[in-house]
Amino acid sequence: MKINKLKIIITIIVSVVVFCLTFLIGPFDFFSHGYFANEINVTQINDANLSRYNLALGEYTTSFIPLNRHLTGIEIYIENNPAENTGDLLISIQDAEGNEIESEKIALNTIKENSWHKFYLHKKYTVGNKYVLHITAENTNTFPSLVTTNLSQLVSEISEGNALIVFAYKKSTFIASEKLFLIIVLFSIWAIYISNLFKPCIKKILKNIGVFGLLLTVLGWNYTFNFMDNLNTQFSGFQDDSESIVIGTLKADKIDSYHVSGAEARYGLGNYIDTHGYIDELVRNVYTIRTDENWTSGYANDGTAILIQNNLYNQKVCIVGNHIQFANGETYQILKVTTIEDSIRLDLNSKDINANKNGQIASISFLDTHGDKLPSAYLEPYKSQYGLQGKIFRRMVKSLTLEQAVPFLRLCCSLITASIFILICFLLKKKYNLLVSVCFFITFWLSPWIINFAQNLYWVEFTWFVPMAVGLACSLKVDNRIWRILSYVLSTVSICIKCLCGYEYISTIMVGLIIFLIADLVVAVSQKDKKRFILLFRTIFIMGLMALLGFIIAIIMHAGIKGDGNILLGIKHIIQEDVMRRTSGADLNQFDPVYWPSFNASIWQVCMMYFNFQTEIITGINGNLFPLLSILPIFVFVSDFHSNKKNIGVVTLYALSFFGSISWLVLAKSHSYIHTHINFIIWYFGFIQICIYILLDKVIRIFRKDGSKND
Repeated sequence: MKINKLKIIITIIVSVVVFCLTFLIGPFDFFSHGYFANEINVTQINDANLSRYNLALGEYTTSFIPLNRHLTGIEIYIENNPAENTGDLLISIQDAEGNEIESEKIALNTIKENSWHKFYLHKKYTVGNKYVLHITAENTNTFPSLVTTNLSQLVSEISEGNALIVFAYKKSTFIASEKLFLIIVLFSIWAIYISNLFKPCIKKILKNIGVFGLLLTVLGWNYTFNFMDNLNTQFSGFQDDSESIVIGTLKADKIDSYHVSGAEARYGLGNYIDTHGYIDELVRNVYTIRTDENWTSGYANDGTAILIQNNLYNQKVCIVGNHIQFANGETYQILKVTTIEDSIRLDLNSKDINANKNGQIASISFLDTHGDKLPSAYLEPYKSQYGLQGKIFRRMVKSLTLEQAVPFLRLCCSLITASIFILICFLLKKKYNLLVSVCFFITFWLSPWIINFAQNLYWVEFTWFVPMAVGLACSLKVDNRIWRILSYVLSTVSICIKCLCGYEYISTIMVGLIIFLIADLVVAVSQKDKKRFILLFRTIFIMGLMALLGFIIAIIMHAGIKGDGNILLGIKHIIQEDVMRRTSGADLNQFDPVYWPSFNASIWQVCMMYFNFQTEIITGINGNLFPLLSILPIFVFVSDFHSNKKNIGVVTLYALSFFGSISWLVLAKSHSYIHTHINFIIWYFGFIQICIYILLDKVIRIFRKDGSKND
């Protein structure tokens, strides 16, 4: 009884600590560090905008409102303070009611002249509350001066006053994603600890939740920060061009208006284009403004025209009769439009325009013939797919800024991907053994390809592996009719969602859906279990049909947009514009010469390209070892066959995962020939994991055999 009471007391203490740490890390944002201030370079401010307030005139008072948590200091620019000066500078801060919060007296001979002096604050200041700062000098022969300015809002915190003052803040020690992972770890450990207080069934659930949380952090942290592989230099910029069509959609959703109409508006993804060009990730691809013998900062030297980038947005708005409004507010009508290679020359009804008077070309906007403002950008739809991820993401981040939305969505993708992988590993452990599960987990954790794709907003990697989880769960519960029906439905839904987010690797993904069921089918044949064979065959057949149904639904939805309501026409366009460009048998006359080498390449040539790894297989295993890793399992099978220890199920998984991987190389030959920077991911739909398992299992069996001999 005493032991039970002690356990309860310790559990309460542990729970209190966990919850306190959670609130300190999360809502209270307790952990912070440093002294960060954006000091103003006074020498770069025009003297006409500066003046001085000599403290001999008396106390200087100004009001400020903290904008962020962790206000830790105030910096004041001091002039006319000789090094040997005597006396003190007094700083006092009061709240809006006049109550003093803190004060400090600083010897003037410790303050450098013509510099920012840092005053450290020691009290807590509430964001949004108003405070009054008092500055005085006493007992001095030379009164220092504060620098003041007539430039409004140099510092956002200042609500009253014009002295040059900046505010310093501590930074949160943990960013938002790190806070989330730390809290998950805390609650996972807590769940495992308190599980011992409950009955076996609840104890198992709590332990599984705790283990899931810890594994989620291990994978999610790596997917978010690339923590385990500093050689993975592609991580930070992986496929920015693919993400740009997601970010372009999000950016377009944040502005007032953009050009997109009709069927184009129904696509979920697109390139954001404005006067300055495309955006690539969060950085605009800025057009170089022309300066030469004919142009100065994009303005014609004869003063009648400007030169801007030739892009799809500018092509839409640069029409004779429309108007251009410059930064200074002047508006002129477009008289003539001339295309000059990558530029568009616009002749205007003005005799006097230049950069000094009208401002930078980057600041122009367009008006229609009536003087009404035209949309500020064009969203060029990405027509190769439906773009479901874009449609969902833009709704998820309606209330966030673009700068907040992108890391939030990447974190969501990382966590969901990690969750699906952990689910697969749990199911594998239940169906086979711990070693299979560990091999899959290690590969999911340490593969540079898995890591790169995991947080990408375009690829949404988790959609590739949901079908595998569905098929694996079905193979575990294949005798249960309700589970089979649920699996059929989930097969349709998961394949449909995957295709609506993109068709890449679909053949490999569909093999992953049924790979474990087929392995069970082959085992049933080898065991001459006719009843089980019939059940598995029927399940695989129906599941395959349901997956095909999901694919067809996605194609119809995509074709409905591509054909502007005419599904058959849309399917024709998909085949001609998307399928033929990625597969074999295309008419070279219908495609740009850049695609011809991919059409002429043989399937054998393409497949051989993917045995020469460009990266490590997993962290610590050189990519040059991939051919050896692929072939060694065959020698293991031969050895086991002669030893009468063959495992037909594992052999089947090896063969199916191999052919499932190369199925995309064969079916999408042209795509695979070009996209070697992404398509090595095909080997991670089970093949590499199973190869590692086969080799480790063999090594373990050899050591066990040697151990038994020694015994």
